[in-house]
Parts: sequence; structure tokens; C-alpha cells
Amino acid sequence: MAIRKCLICGKEYEACVNCSKYGGWRAVADTPEHYQIYSIIQDMRLGASPKELKEQFAQISKEATQSMMPEIRDVLIKGNVIDNGVATAKRGKTAITKKTDEDNSSQK
Repeated sequence: MAIRKCLICGKEYEACVNCSKYGGWRAVADTPEHYQIYSIIQDMRLGASPKELKEQFAQISKEATQSMMPEIRDVLIKGNVIDNGVATAKRGKTAITKKTDEDNSSQK
């Protein structure tokens, strides 16, 4: 077994020597979800649409995305995959807008 460092979160983990040799996900990431984030970044570099990448990112758990290194988050923000680190609907957050008195008066 070899000690590797996850390219997404920076955590050290054990992986077999054959992971690098055969291109397994453990060669670059400590979890399958971190490998998904890695794959999204690779797809972004190959020209995939931000909409498609956002849909892929929405399938990743909150726990997996919270452990991303800041530089990985920055890459995803620059690629329009996430908006300044704002969570997706799947990850449990929704945008709430508050009506103002002006909005209420215009509806009368």
C-alpha cells in the first residue's frame, strides 16, 4: 500500500500501487465522491457546459463538498459550476426572498 494525498480535500489515505498503474479512482481521490468532483473539473477543462456540470455537482453529498480545499472551490466557482460556494438544492439549501412593502403595494 502507498500513502497518497487526495487532490480534492488534501487528506492522506492508503491506496494500492496498482491504482496509479491502472488508473483507478483511488489514484487521485480518497472517496468516490471526491473522484466525482475531480471528474467534473476534468470535464470542465474539456469544455463541458456549466449547466451539465452543475447537474453533476448537485448529485454529490454535502459532506463531500464541504471538505474541498479552497483552491478546488475556486476552480469550480470560476467554471460557473458553483456560485461563490452556495449550496445546491440537493445539498439542503434553498434561496428565500422576502417581499418588501414596495412589492406588496404594487400588487394592490
